[in-house]
Amino acid sequence: MKNRFLKLSLVTAIVAVFTSCNDEELIIEEPIPEGQEMLFDEDGFNPYLPENMQLAFDSMKSKLYETFPHARTSTEAITLDFTPNNKYVRFLPTDSVEFDTLMSYENLALFSYPLDLPIVQQGEYTPEPANDAGFH
Repeated sequence: MKNRFLKLSLVTAIVAVFTSCNDEELIIEEPIPEGQEMLFDEDGFNPYLPENMQLAFDSMKSKLYETFPHARTSTEAITLDFTPNNKYVRFLPTDSVEFDTLMSYENLALFSYPLDLPIVQQGEYTPEPANDAGFH
């Protein structure tokens, strides 16, 4: 019994090792050239807007109903609320004390670029001229 369990475990481990990694899944990011500016699509489609998420959900539901007509009765009552649950706040520290205070919060996700615009080209983002303390 123990021997059979060990063989089954070994076969499972070998299968897991060989099927879990795939060369196609590797994403190698090229380094961003120094001084390259980050570009945004000001008029671009933002898939994370609540109204766009609702449209995508409704589209998937209709495709589900086309493929599985009997699913309509069991999923008709499903509605999702796509109301944002996070606030998008802009901080402009005026000195190193305010900057260090912001950076000291471990559970605060800070980004140096706007999150509501699709990125066309990765690079350095300088939103506006720095203030007297050197902060943006």
